[in-house]
Amino acid sequence: MTAEPVHRTIVVFDIADFAHPRRTDPARLRLRQHLYALIRQTLVAAGIDPRQAPQVDLGDSVMALFDPNIPTTRVAGLVGGDLGASLAEINRQLPSDERLRLRIALHRGEVLVDEHGFVGAALVEACRLSNASALRERFDATAADMALIVSDQVWRQLVGSKAEPLDPGAHHPVALGSHGTTTRAWLQVPGRLPPTGPAASPPVPPPPTLAYRAILVVDIEDSTGATRTDPVKQRLRQELYRLLGKALATAGVQERHHDQPSDRGDGFLLLFHPVDDLPKTLLLGGLMSEFSAGLAAYNQHAPSAEQLRLRAALHAGEVHSDPNGPFGDPIDVTFRLVEAPGFKLYRRQSSAPLVLIVSGDIYRSIVWHNYPGIDRAAYRRLLRVRVAGRVHDGWVTAPARTGK
Repeated sequence: MTAEPVHRTIVVFDIADFAHPRRTDPARLRLRQHLYALIRQTLVAAGIDPRQAPQVDLGDSVMALFDPNIPTTRVAGLVGGDLGASLAEINRQLPSDERLRLRIALHRGEVLVDEHGFVGAALVEACRLSNASALRERFDATAADMALIVSDQVWRQLVGSKAEPLDPGAHHPVALGSHGTTTRAWLQVPGRLPPTGPAASPPVPPPPTLAYRAILVVDIEDSTGATRTDPVKQRLRQELYRLLGKALATAGVQERHHDQPSDRGDGFLLLFHPVDDLPKTLLLGGLMSEFSAGLAAYNQHAPSAEQLRLRAALHAGEVHSDPNGPFGDPIDVTFRLVEAPGFKLYRRQSSAPLVLIVSGDIYRSIVWHNYPGIDRAAYRRLLRVRVAGRVHDGWVTAPARTGK
């Protein structure tokens, strides 16, 4: 773990239409496998050790962070050229309804590293680029295999270099708005390469692995606020994990009850196993109240700039997993709930250190029954989200310790 910022070139590979209702989870698994194979193939072909570009799995996308010894110009050459040819070859072998279409964002900046992964404003900016509406709209209007968006910071470096790995004439400036500010980026949507030769049968991936899990997602409010520097973000992350560990232990949740938390930069994803000695009532009535109590105690002594105010979402369902991490509709639902604008507004208006939104499934199966330690009257239906063609209710509460 280091408190010193380190420089990285950041590439986000975002799979287009990953959550489309026509996609089944096995199809999503195949898309992820093709994406990881494509990234590895491109790195190896370029003589880059994959360990020099560790990858962070984001469910429907992958973020690769390149070692600073690999010049940004070289990375740009890979994503702007070599990768496109390999992607076209993969898609020639795939059914038309399973084409791998990628939105790719290229950025660079300083990040912090701890035992959970990477954090920093540069990572947030890279993800915003890959999700930019201008990129989505222009890409969706084409049949291209990929589109590339480059931050203005990287663009200025590339155009000023002698290598110029990207064609300046093929990129167009776009204005991106976020948090009341406007930045510029450079966008290219190359034409789709025509198929050549007979189509080959695509490799058959192993069948998906399914397991039922209770899904908890926690997010730090205002983690990207203008007053929060990267060292502050790192301290908040460390405190978040400390308080989580303490709440788990106090509530009696053991390590064998859950997977390792998946770090999300400004929060985490935690999957709980379906064992008899870990009922969901313990998660709602024990873990969340202990977590909230620990946050309240921390905030009493923390400086105002380092107060922790959290959003949390709880759902459950059949979760897929592969060597790169968990994914599937239930995880998508949980993230959609925690990121819903209505829930963010509820968070801002509440003085509680932790606010929780549970899915309609959790409400109906646990909360509605008024089990000991769970007060149904403390929940209210706030919003609905739609994922893969299905509507999910979100019920909110502010967990509090009920006494010991």
